[in-house]
Amino acid sequence: MTVGTIIRIVYFTAFSYLAAGLSTTDIVRLTAGQKRPVLTHDCYCENCGCMIPLSNQLPVISHLMNRGRCRNCDAKIPVLQFVQECGLFAGMLLIGALFRFQPAAFLLSILYYELFKTGVLLYKGVRTEHFGKQLTNSLLMNLLIFGCGFLLYCLLWLLLP
Repeated sequence: MTVGTIIRIVYFTAFSYLAAGLSTTDIVRLTAGQKRPVLTHDCYCENCGCMIPLSNQLPVISHLMNRGRCRNCDAKIPVLQFVQECGLFAGMLLIGALFRFQPAAFLLSILYYELFKTGVLLYKGVRTEHFGKQLTNSLLMNLLIFGCGFLLYCLLWLLLP
């Protein structure tokens, strides 16, 4: 295995890990009762409204370190969010491995992300008042984030043998 391959695998894994955390925020903001727009970069506790520091926004690890509770108000974080993060992260890594971390795997993992998000939204069945506009903003934000991530991945692919 070459150094370039290792770097691409690490990049793909890190990107998938961060996308899993983004999915939770994305889905929560698209469900009923949320007043914050999708494009807000800060994360907040659904129970007490306190801002969650960046160190506690790491998917899976933060959930395990905080025992599935908010550090401020000790409210229990829904298990579905933890399962969602794990499922998304594992699925994206599986796609990467099956397609040997080729650029196509990156695109397929982005498609998996959006399909997974749509599935969870359909499962929850609740929508915000301005769901259409929020969903459009979510898709555009993800297109920008994932597009930049994909371009960087392609550069790694071209520059590292």
